[in-house]
Amino acid sequence: MSEISTGCVSSMDDWLSISSDWTKLLAKSNAATYFLSWEWLFSWAEICMSADRQLHILVFYEKGSLIGIAPFYILKRKFGMFLVREIRFLGTPESGSDFLDVITQKGREKEISNGLYDYLHGEGRSCWDQLNLSDMRSDSLFFLHFKNRLDAEGRYAELSRSAYCPVMKLPSTESDLYVMLSPGWRKKFKQDMRVSNRDHDVSHVVHNGSEVERKLDCFFKMYEEKGGWPGAQLCSILKKLSQKYADHMPFQLDYLYIDGKPKAALFHFKFKGIMSMYLMAVDKQHNPKISLGNLLVGYSVKRAILDGYKYYDFLKGDERYKFHWSNSGHCTLQLNVWQKRPVGYGLALAKMVRQSGKILLR
Repeated sequence: MSEISTGCVSSMDDWLSISSDWTKLLAKSNAATYFLSWEWLFSWAEICMSADRQLHILVFYEKGSLIGIAPFYILKRKFGMFLVREIRFLGTPESGSDFLDVITQKGREKEISNGLYDYLHGEGRSCWDQLNLSDMRSDSLFFLHFKNRLDAEGRYAELSRSAYCPVMKLPSTESDLYVMLSPGWRKKFKQDMRVSNRDHDVSHVVHNGSEVERKLDCFFKMYEEKGGWPGAQLCSILKKLSQKYADHMPFQLDYLYIDGKPKAALFHFKFKGIMSMYLMAVDKQHNPKISLGNLLVGYSVKRAILDGYKYYDFLKGDERYKFHWSNSGHCTLQLNVWQKRPVGYGLALAKMVRQSGKILLR
């Protein structure tokens, strides 16, 4: 077996130089999701990296070929009298990145997890105090092997659930879609369509590629006005993201127009046969008897079926409508590991105290 070498990418220029190899590896990985793409994470870093954050991307090579990437950064923060160095996934906590992981070539997950473990507890031991990895899918092969190694070495690690992400495995036809829905939800969706079309001129308009880029400002104006959520940072990330594509931008923006006015909008990512609903903006004051957001989701799901998508991913969130539409889902996990040094003991103890306090108060 050939030896695997480990390196660290700590500058944006060096990261840019491996963008092509990153994309090729992701295409060959079981962990492939849009939120692990070079374009997404680099755009996130361009907006969200700051003085208290340092790139710490670990790369694993075999005979000159890239076979593993740990997309990390180090967050420096104060904890009492200590300066804590916390390893996190790029893409968190801002922007709601889902399904993060260590990227490995298929079949090499155990080797890369062992290589990462050896680095973190060997050559790279002095670089971190806490490892805080969130939003990993529970069926991640990397996570399985990494947790097994932690257990085998007798190291304390805290495992908790990050989120649940509902998913709809799409049928081949629209008629099959209605069969999949519960009777109550099927009735509600058809009733919302009937009432809205009876009283108003309703249209579902889809924008793709570069059209989405031109509509971003309008979308986020609606996102902030109707939802009350700040959107400036997300808008900046998506604009940076748009600049990294030529003609084939993997975005879709769905609008629901009522009498010619935009009343609901959904921002989607498209990746490997999956349509992922990333952001929603809805005018909830239009008609309280009709769920415009749910109506637009239905139109978008039907369009995804027509376009040949296999899955419609609602991403993280426990909103009721997501569970009515979905027929499967993924659980994501958070893993915390602390170094065996005073600051690590203090961090772990503080976490335990907070958890004990919650138990006592319930």
